[in-house]
Amino acid sequence: MGMNIFLLPLLFLFQAADPVTEEIDRIVARSGLGNARLGIYIASGKEGRILYRKDAGEERILASNAKVLTCAAALDRLGPGFLFETALFADREGISATLYVTGNGDPNLSGRLFDGDPTALFRKWAGMLKRKGIRKIKGVVLCNAGFDDETRPPSWKKHPQWHWYAAPYGTFSLNDNCVDLLVGPGRPGIPAAISMIPNTSYVLLHNRTRTVSGKTSKPWGFDRKDDRNTILAWGEVSTRMKPRTYWVSIEDPYRFFGTVLLETMRAEGLQAADSVRIVSRDEAKGRAFIDRHTSRLDETLAVCLTVSQNFYAEMILRTLGKEATGFGSRENGLKAVGIFLGKIGITRYEQSDGSGLSRGNRMSARDMGRIFETMRDHPHAKVFRDALAVNGGKTGTLRKRMTDPRYLGRVRAKTGHISGVSNLSGYVAATDGSEYVFSILVNDWKGGSPHDLQHRLCAWMMQHGEEK
Repeated sequence: MGMNIFLLPLLFLFQAADPVTEEIDRIVARSGLGNARLGIYIASGKEGRILYRKDAGEERILASNAKVLTCAAALDRLGPGFLFETALFADREGISATLYVTGNGDPNLSGRLFDGDPTALFRKWAGMLKRKGIRKIKGVVLCNAGFDDETRPPSWKKHPQWHWYAAPYGTFSLNDNCVDLLVGPGRPGIPAAISMIPNTSYVLLHNRTRTVSGKTSKPWGFDRKDDRNTILAWGEVSTRMKPRTYWVSIEDPYRFFGTVLLETMRAEGLQAADSVRIVSRDEAKGRAFIDRHTSRLDETLAVCLTVSQNFYAEMILRTLGKEATGFGSRENGLKAVGIFLGKIGITRYEQSDGSGLSRGNRMSARDMGRIFETMRDHPHAKVFRDALAVNGGKTGTLRKRMTDPRYLGRVRAKTGHISGVSNLSGYVAATDGSEYVFSILVNDWKGGSPHDLQHRLCAWMMQHGEEK
């Protein structure tokens, strides 16, 4: 005899709910993020078994999780040993020469990788030129061959241009296209002590601050108007203030690069005219080769993902576009990312820049998890994993997060923050040696703490381990 169809609903009511789902649902409910638009995906890294999903198929704003798309695609297509190259050539006449520089978008010419001296390469070049008997520099030609002229995406218009996180990009860039302002108190009654690195006439600094004893009534600040390279500092700096470094982006990275290059030549004892020319073709062909500086993609990805440097992501995206299509542009870079994502079955997403500063970058938590699953089994899996931030690490966006000594170093992930968005996606190593892939995307949150939810879910993964 068949079962009474009227008893079926009652049987479903008495079926045991999945205990993992119930446990994580309780964690989510306690987060206070009930009104936020969540996207959560957690899977067993070993078997790819999905353990938990909450709106995991709905697209969410990615913020800096978008860097994962850019970097994974670049690593897949270019490989970790891909070289960014910046080369110097000279057209010599006796003791005089015109310099020619070629490049393919190296973002690494900064104090970060040169012991705090962003002009280290330029000083090296000056020494090489002097040893060749060159004493006068008639000018420098920057050969922007194979790249477009865009320096900021249109979607960044609402972000003040002086912010370091909205720094422009270009084929030739120096010090993340920022100047570093080291600010500290002077003597009471005089302006604060403000020094600039690199110390360049390309950026004018108007120091209208005043040093005061004790508390300040007019806190100090600074600004740079869009499309101008003039920094205005104002207000009061207390004698109690400890020296601190601030980063201010510049306008026109090409002329910044060329101007500081020529200034460094003069500082190293060469005569140098103030002539910077930017061309869209390779005029260095046939000139005498002087030197070539290279840096690898793997070390570049480590900066981009660990400290979440927007400038690096945009430079990588343009370079990816050039290598994929022959012409370096944001559009061609995005197409190359799309090809990579299409290969792993991801077609529903939006990407408008390489870094995630734009709100036009969207993907589901499920597909973000799929990227991490793909890169877990990728030939360059270790490079990708090592480039991610580590909880409680010495540097990076997770250095102050999840610092319980029991769990240090168990999370390798990418953060993502813009207004109303807080995301975390990556890998968790459980205490029993198993691994999880996860993506926790929090959009439009008004109350509660996204970090607290992310930390609690990561702690659950660390403690839970694989079912035996």
